Amino acid sequence: MKRLTEVLENKQDNYVLPFLWLHGEDEALLRESVAKIQDAGIHAFCVESRPHPDFCGEGWWRDMDIIMDEARRRSMKVWLLDDSHFPTGYANGKIKSDHPELVKKYLKIHQLDFVGPLEDASFLVKWGSPGNRMSLTASPKAVNDQILGIIAARRTGENSVDPSTFVDVTSFEQDGVLYWDIPEGDWRIFVMLQTIHGGEASTEGYLNPLDPEAVKVLLDEVYESHYARYRNDFGKTFAGFFSDEPRFGNMHGALGSIGRAEMVLPWKEGLQDWFTPEERLLLPLLSTVDAEGVEQ
Repeated sequence: MKRLTEVLENKQDNYVLPFLWLHGEDEALLRESVAKIQDAGIHAFCVESRPHPDFCGEGWWRDMDIIMDEARRRSMKVWLLDDSHFPTGYANGKIKSDHPELVKKYLKIHQLDFVGPLEDASFLVKWGSPGNRMSLTASPKAVNDQILGIIAARRTGENSVDPSTFVDVTSFEQDGVLYWDIPEGDWRIFVMLQTIHGGEASTEGYLNPLDPEAVKVLLDEVYESHYARYRNDFGKTFAGFFSDEPRFGNMHGALGSIGRAEMVLPWKEGLQDWFTPEERLLLPLLSTVDAEGVEQ
């Protein structure tokens, strides 16, 4: 009842936040658009930056100055979409153009099956098909991946291993080839790779959200540039930033879960050093392999 009374007395708060889509319109249309929003009883709006042809460029600042001026005069609140592409994380293209080393990285777990005993065995571990499971019949594809570790385990079924048999064989790798005497029995070899490949195509070239230096590129390009220009409006006319669904981008959609779907996993440079040697042995369990004898 209180809210209804406030609305009838024209004292209500703002309950709707429409997008004001920018395409480089002329000044008169920009001011008219802000006025029409207020005429509809709405006192705040979000500037939709993504259609603008010159985000954070000269044309952008011209348009934003006009919008901010009109909003100040009308005591309205302005929010801003924080990137030039959906979803947030593109950093206005600065990762691709200026900081390619800060692009998203993933942990890819390749798996190969062998039957022993086999002495003086050797096989490629840095060349494989684009998918997560390496295959002896797949056409090889050169990729610039970094080997983080190689773990072997005894197979107990078609897609299950005994975790108590995990053994680190990384030291037997040379120049992308593993030289290892395979013991008797069925064995699966897990090759842990750091890669920039295998994530969703729609966010290729986006910043790595696990890397503070990558996130700082977005903050400097968008957040700091707007604060520098409108610092006196922050907390007043400039209400804040609208961040739109930033994500790891290792798999498209919301149905993937670790251990149930074949996918690369979010990663960053040096993350393997956060784990103890014992913990690094367990990284293969992040794949879809079943661990016999381990409670799920």
